[in-house]
Amino acid sequence: MNRLHPTSLPARPGLSALLPLRIQGNRDAFEAERTNYLLQSLSRHAAAGTFDCVVIAMPPSDIEAGRAAFAGWPGLNIRIMDETELVPEVADQGTVSGWTKQQIIKLAGAARLEGDFVLTLDADALCVKPISRDILLPSGKALIDPGGTHRTSWWNASARLLGVKKPNGGRTIGVTPVLMSSEICRRTLDRLTKRAPKGDWFEYLVKALRSNALHQYIPGYKHWYRWSEYTLYFLVGREEGLLDRYHTPAGTREHPDRLLWENSVWRFECFDRLREEEPGGIFLVVQSNMKEPYPLVREKMLEYGLIEPAQVERIGQ
Repeated sequence: MNRLHPTSLPARPGLSALLPLRIQGNRDAFEAERTNYLLQSLSRHAAAGTFDCVVIAMPPSDIEAGRAAFAGWPGLNIRIMDETELVPEVADQGTVSGWTKQQIIKLAGAARLEGDFVLTLDADALCVKPISRDILLPSGKALIDPGGTHRTSWWNASARLLGVKKPNGGRTIGVTPVLMSSEICRRTLDRLTKRAPKGDWFEYLVKALRSNALHQYIPGYKHWYRWSEYTLYFLVGREEGLLDRYHTPAGTREHPDRLLWENSVWRFECFDRLREEEPGGIFLVVQSNMKEPYPLVREKMLEYGLIEPAQVERIGQ
């Protein structure tokens, strides 16, 4: 069923948060711990009523473990949800990588959750400044960062999939955490459905990226076929003239803080930046795939006050 495009935003737009997550069979044993640090930072910094709910979308086999691991954070209204109920298309997709599934869950999940906006999250993000619905959605419009680490090839692939032109300079969109308009997400799926053979938007996105795809034998094939959820989203918002309706720029005089501090801890040595400057974003990332063992990363997080000893004791090591 097509939804009518609203002529104006509601006085109090709905806002949820969405974290796609897998904790069993992950690449390391610390994803649940990272997630709890994220949830604690949200519980600490989010004003009452910031989020209608915080949805953690997990594989069916992780649901019970998720309920046990993430209960008890006050003020967040955490909902552990089966990812295959939120986005049925990802069920039984063994040849689709976890990263690709995660991107699809963010895009399609944001289109299907109730409300007007969805804040997408990753487990390695931390909220480091006070937030409220008014801070994230000033005048009812979602903050949007001016750009991120999107590769040129992602823009190229997204533009081809949608049949539009790629950006030619100027502000674009950041990387997770990102505030997404549910309406723009729905329009993105609609556009992909119209362009996809047999109207199968999911297969249209993943066919060339499957682990058994013939394209994998072409040198550099991922540079041709790899898209991102945010590049798709931005291009549809631009083409349909919806970016100004649903977004307002972050990192400006009016809204100086970006959603994500661009000088986040992308590598272990980046922790030293926290000695020299205050984060210029509401969130920062402590990259989860650093080569250093996570206990060393945890020690640095403690040293710079990103987490507290009591948290470590509660969450466990």
